[in-house]
Amino acid sequence: MNKNRLAPYFILLFYILIIVLYHLFGYTGHFGFDDIHYAELAKDLLGGDLDSGDHYAYRFTLVGLTALSYLIFGISDFASSLPALAITILILIIVFNTLREHGLKTIILGLSLTTFSNWFLFYSDKLMPDIYVALSVIWALTILHRYKFKSDKNKAARHAILFTLALFFGFISKGTIVLVLPLLLFLLITDIIQKRDLKFWANSLISGLVLLALYLFTIWVLTDNVMERFDAIAGNSYLNRCSYDQQSLKILLKRVFIGFFELSIFQTLATGFIFVIAILFQKKGLRFFRINDSFSFFLVSAIILFLSSSFMTISANSYSPMCLDPRHYLFLLPVASIPASRIIADFLESKQHGLQMIIALLGSTVISIFLQGQTFILLYLPLLGLFALYFFARKSQQFQYLFITLFSVILLLIPLDMVRYARKVKYRVQREIVMEQVLDNNSAFMIVTNEVQKRLLSYYSGFDEEQSSRFLSYEEIEAEKVGGKQMLLLLNWYTRYLSGMDANDLPYYARDT
Repeated sequence: MNKNRLAPYFILLFYILIIVLYHLFGYTGHFGFDDIHYAELAKDLLGGDLDSGDHYAYRFTLVGLTALSYLIFGISDFASSLPALAITILILIIVFNTLREHGLKTIILGLSLTTFSNWFLFYSDKLMPDIYVALSVIWALTILHRYKFKSDKNKAARHAILFTLALFFGFISKGTIVLVLPLLLFLLITDIIQKRDLKFWANSLISGLVLLALYLFTIWVLTDNVMERFDAIAGNSYLNRCSYDQQSLKILLKRVFIGFFELSIFQTLATGFIFVIAILFQKKGLRFFRINDSFSFFLVSAIILFLSSSFMTISANSYSPMCLDPRHYLFLLPVASIPASRIIADFLESKQHGLQMIIALLGSTVISIFLQGQTFILLYLPLLGLFALYFFARKSQQFQYLFITLFSVILLLIPLDMVRYARKVKYRVQREIVMEQVLDNNSAFMIVTNEVQKRLLSYYSGFDEEQSSRFLSYEEIEAEKVGGKQMLLLLNWYTRYLSGMDANDLPYYARDT
């Protein structure tokens, strides 16, 4: 009896262990730009400094938790990764708690869909704010879900405060939390039409306004300008490939109607949504949008968030959708995994909606043939074969567990390929060599290298200004007068790649050593 009670928790521990093992064996270090900038902001925060003109400085959850980690452990890769790892584990716990009542099979399916998504794993230990937004969204939705379907409705104020705190957590993490607004508006309008849970929404509005007022007051105290964060965002904006409002209508339409859907399949963001969307193709499929039960709540939430990610603007004064980078959409993965796992579990028990899912998988498989990468051979084709085989096979309990095992293994194939690449990069070996050869020795030399390696050297030295002045990029060495100083050239193919350079972009003296 006790073993049966403990089994779900052992399953959860297994997936947490996967997160830890990926960090140990699949860690590829830092990008060298935004993440190192967050690290420096965290270091400055420890010294009591806040750059009010830098909109990144207002991502208080990321900068604050990283600063706390640095205070305890010092500036290191472990301290940089620890907050993100903790946030990732919290997401898994939330998914687990939401699915626990639906049985071991559903738990395994849901945690596999979340954990084994390659980008979820990749950013599980990165010094970036996107995993924080993912926690905010799934946390807020599960609070609302608990109030609507698990509570006695006598604690509306309590749930509303927790709900707004969860959303506020995302607001002070990154602006992409705005993508949840269409979903919140839909849920609110649906409840108004059906005259339900209005007390919750009223309390949420009040607590949200109070939190916003406290936040703006804090900004005013820190900067003497209540709108400083928004002024900083406007001041730090620049024309780039994601400035869709500044580009042609053709580029904008391609981004809105093709780009995000292509990205979702190419970058495997669509895996859970394949099953979510498939079951809408049935008689009375629109009934789910009434949100009369727990399943339809998460199903509709996933669908609206997916559509919002494609169509929603992130600009208040123009129509400009979010940039096509998978990290911005990590919040979709845990939300979609909840209804998708229940759909697949129903398929295992009664082969329900099997034909719709096979057709959806077939469509994704065909599309993936024309995309770059290995998603066709490593993900969609194996999933199509597995579902088709089970659909036509005789149902048995043993085959169900075999199906779940193979399903999880297939989802793991791309992450395992990422681990293989990480072993090739050998980031930790690179760091040890640099620490030993550059920082611990040769202190009298100027170090010439690429931009990312230069920034990493500054990070490794704890952003010591005296040390950092020794590190120069190729562009700086050409622009400054450094004659008479002893210099060393540090070459690294991986950081050169992260700097956006190939071998031909190197200066002659670095290219022909």
